[in-house]
Amino acid sequence: MKKDKLIDWKIVSAMIWLLFTVSLASWWLALGLQYSTSKKSMIIGEGLTLIVFIASGGIALIYYILEERKRNFQLNQFFASANHELKTYMASLRIRAEGLSEDLEGKDEARAASKIVSDTIRLELQLENSLIFSEPKNRQIFMESINLREYLLGLSEGWMNIKISIKGDSIIRADRRMIDVIIKNLIQNAIIHAKASEITFELGSAGLVIVTNLGEPFKGELPRLGELFYRHQHKSRSGIGLYLVKTLSESLGGKVAFSLSNDKSLKIELEFLSE
Repeated sequence: MKKDKLIDWKIVSAMIWLLFTVSLASWWLALGLQYSTSKKSMIIGEGLTLIVFIASGGIALIYYILEERKRNFQLNQFFASANHELKTYMASLRIRAEGLSEDLEGKDEARAASKIVSDTIRLELQLENSLIFSEPKNRQIFMESINLREYLLGLSEGWMNIKISIKGDSIIRADRRMIDVIIKNLIQNAIIHAKASEITFELGSAGLVIVTNLGEPFKGELPRLGELFYRHQHKSRSGIGLYLVKTLSESLGGKVAFSLSNDKSLKIELEFLSE
């Protein structure tokens, strides 16, 4: 399903302003002609000049708004194309690194090959984050049925440095690309910030997903999680991972709540639209 485009309020506001000011100038001209008999030519000249300048300014404003939107669209298309090309090359690199890691299993070099795989996955995620972060708020959303258990089982094969445990089963209605970004950011957050060796996804009814990890205790400000560029420790990176988790989940009609589990590790509850 394609999400309807939101109204471009910049253009609507400019058109309302143009209509109001031209109407006001026209009313002023008509009123001046009605009450003045000796200076009609001057009033007509000044009134028409005012109307022309206001109309020209309003049309120019709308034109530049449309040009700005066109440039933004072209820029997004460029990023999408570049991102697709880079992801293709990185996918090839990851496959080769995974094969090399299997061939070197049991040897000292296997660890270096495994690091290449994890770094490639991280770079792919950063590229996808950058692309989706730069998209407009009225981005296209394609809703479909997603079996979360099957999706997570397929995803777990690509993450070699963390164990992904799945409990339960759930089918939700969501955009697959957005779900991919949400889940990968949750896994990456557990690896980078919590130094987790295992992350657990508990799939409940009505689209509820509870995410916990076996890692270090959370030491940041819990109410600020999900804020743009919030870094809860000095080792944190851009801080957009959990921000995208929150905003994309809400774009899909879901909810996100952050809390602490009994061992003080981060616990994330997500609620998506259920099938």
